[in-house]
This record gives sequence, C-alpha cells and structure tokens, in this order.
Amino acid sequence: MVADDEEPIRQVVAELLSPHYDLVGIVANGRELVEGARTLRPHLVIVDITMPDMNGFEAVSQMRSDGIAAKIVFFTANGSPIYVRKALSLGATGYVLKAVAMEELLEAVEIVLNGGTFISPCLGIER
Repeated sequence: MVADDEEPIRQVVAELLSPHYDLVGIVANGRELVEGARTLRPHLVIVDITMPDMNGFEAVSQMRSDGIAAKIVFFTANGSPIYVRKALSLGATGYVLKAVAMEELLEAVEIVLNGGTFISPCLGIER
C-alpha cells in the first residue's frame, strides 16, 4: 500500500513497484491510509510523513493502535534525525529519502519484507 499526497509521487512509486509486488491500495492522505489498512491489511506500507488530514506519523500510530502489523517504510523528503528516530519508534523498519528514491526504494522494500531494516545511507544513521 502506498500513501503520499502528491499524485506524481504516487504514480512513480506505483510504476516502480507494480512489476514486482501487488499494490493493494494507493491513497492520498493519512486518514485514507488508516481506513484502507483496516480493510486491506497490507503486508507493507510506504508512507510519506507530510500529508493532509493525518500525517504519516499519526496514521502509523493509529494503525498500530488498531492492531495493524504491516511493515512500514517512510518515504519522505525530510532527512532530520529526529524524524528518523520518530519513525523507528513507531516500528518502521525503512526510511527512504525521496531525493534518492529510484535508487533505494525498491531495495528498501525488499530488505524490509525480508525482515531487515533500511535507512537511506546518505543520512549517516546506523540502526
């Protein structure tokens, strides 16, 4: 499942992932993500942080409260270590910067689905 408020980003991510994975949902905000995840029960969610109605952190927190155990990859333009720590505290095992997305997003999804952790190397943050 993919959640991002920018249509071009949603399209690029869908084009990148659809040859390799079944996308069960593509949504434009955090509220739609929570509602979709309740129904669709995705194995993995790629989520932006800055979205309308409910940001990515709030949406993932709500999903966890609802017992949704999907693996989480945050896909964002924000490289702040504070945001990375917040994402990891919510149980995310992936954090990919949009600036390097095409090189890293597919790799991150594969690593996370196989039980690993992926943080964009350019952030210089070890887990």
